[in-house]
Amino acid sequence: MSNLNHTITEKFQCTVKENDYFNKNILDQLAKLQEVAAKLNKNIIRACTYCGCIEINANNKLYSYNDDINLDMIKILDPHHITGTLCEGCRNRIENDIGSCLYHLACISNSFDLNLNDILLQEMNKVNLLGKFNIE
Repeated sequence: MSNLNHTITEKFQCTVKENDYFNKNILDQLAKLQEVAAKLNKNIIRACTYCGCIEINANNKLYSYNDDINLDMIKILDPHHITGTLCEGCRNRIENDIGSCLYHLACISNSFDLNLNDILLQEMNKVNLLGKFNIE
């Protein structure tokens, strides 16, 4: 791992490494990441179904991806599928869940001596390089 003292990502990863006493087993780390990701999914769905602060439009696209439409037009034609704004409670829960996911990703990265900042930079470069063709 490179010297962890430059970016906020590296500082976060270093802080996790210094203060993590219980998440040393990679199998536990994987299970915890899956658990907090499921909680994140649940809280996003709950914001829509239980709280109602947001609505999710899950209808199929109104157009097909063919020669008649180019990828630049999709951003213009594709309406945002989430309407409304997260209430303070839902926002706090979702932010905490995303933070927990980041924490467990840092634990896994530390286990393999990987640098989260390097991984983020590689992913950003891939997205920039592939642009609109970065469809997975």
